[in-house]
Amino acid sequence: MAAQKKKLRWGLIGCGDVARKRVAQAIIDDPNSTLVGACRRDETKLNEFCDHFDIEHRFTNAEKFLRLEEIDAVYIATPVEDHFGSALCAMEYGKHALVEKPMAINTEECKTLVEQSDRTCKTLGVAYYRRFYPVYQRIKQLVDEEALGRILSVNVIASAPMDMQPGEEGYWRVDPQQSGGGPMMDVGSHRIDLLIDLLGEPPLKVDAHCSQRSLFYGDDDVDDVETLTLIFPGGIQATLQCLFGTPVDPDVFQIIGTEGYLEATPLNDGRLTIKTAAGVKHESHPPHKNFNSPLIADFVKAVQKGHDPLIDGRSGMKVNHVMEQAYLAAKLNR
Repeated sequence: MAAQKKKLRWGLIGCGDVARKRVAQAIIDDPNSTLVGACRRDETKLNEFCDHFDIEHRFTNAEKFLRLEEIDAVYIATPVEDHFGSALCAMEYGKHALVEKPMAINTEECKTLVEQSDRTCKTLGVAYYRRFYPVYQRIKQLVDEEALGRILSVNVIASAPMDMQPGEEGYWRVDPQQSGGGPMMDVGSHRIDLLIDLLGEPPLKVDAHCSQRSLFYGDDDVDDVETLTLIFPGGIQATLQCLFGTPVDPDVFQIIGTEGYLEATPLNDGRLTIKTAAGVKHESHPPHKNFNSPLIADFVKAVQKGHDPLIDGRSGMKVNHVMEQAYLAAKLNR
């Protein structure tokens, strides 16, 4: 009889909205994983979270938590400003690290994390889970097969309501010190990852315009409308519009080619329309009921097999570099 694989023992750093809604359950449901610990500064909220998910080890200090021998890997679900320190420390203490998006505040932090992963031989991944969407995989297949001819342009729109008030869970997203930026860092980063993967390389040129309309009133708050124009190899043009404060998310993903057009709107639902000279075709490729489950499964397999996860640290660094270029361009355009 073949030896049974040892389950990967996970710890969570950050027990907020994302961890509560999807991440913890994705780890619990994964047959090759077990969730053994969690860390959050607020002890009351930490205990509420751990009681709900029946988690044994509970810490309010991340460094002490990362020294725990019972943990093999950590999922880092904190505000973006804390990603770097937590991931760096995790790998230094011998833990594999799967980091929420975006990977870090800037490209330099990403580069250091990649170097730390290489030095410590610990797996580093980033939670761009939309790469695992069946509808995205179908889109990539159609593009690779040139079913739409030569790709001319891609149009993407993504938004989030951001209707919370100061002090509420997740309000850190509108604080640039904690989030690193506005809707591009939050919802746009996912789509930038898809564009780089879909078109094979990062863009050759990045331009952007950002504006604060009226949603947030503090002078130091993030912009709520951020629009990027990206020029990819082969002359392919892509537009990405990211917004905070809309009542619904359009979640638009459109591709125009010389021989056809496709649209997955909303992308999160998995509905796909393909239009070519042969006619119109409608397909449905819904995502996993828990978006994070395929991400967790892929990361665990990477650790067990000793190879990189689908979205590794270098992938995460490419996304951050594009966003860094965009914010610089937007600053010059003001």
